[in-house]
Amino acid sequence: MSNTIIPARGDVALPDKWDLSALYKNDNEWDLSLAGWEKMAGRIPSFKGTLAKSPLSLAEYMDFYKEFNILEERLGCYCQLRQCEDEGD
Repeated sequence: MSNTIIPARGDVALPDKWDLSALYKNDNEWDLSLAGWEKMAGRIPSFKGTLAKSPLSLAEYMDFYKEFNILEERLGCYCQLRQCEDEGD
């Protein structure tokens, strides 16, 4: 068994840390995106009873649903990775 000491996150060189900037540049940008997601969520009830009206109505919902879920996944992924960066914080 080795006696390797795991360094504190603050002691790890920046190039060896996760780069989450592909998801969000910073937590403030994530907050803005979350606000956008919440606004989108407010649109969900507007689709009730409209999906069978026409193929266009269904397509509009499917486009919305795809965009909504991609944003939700991005928000969740960033949040989870930020939490796991250093459980000691």
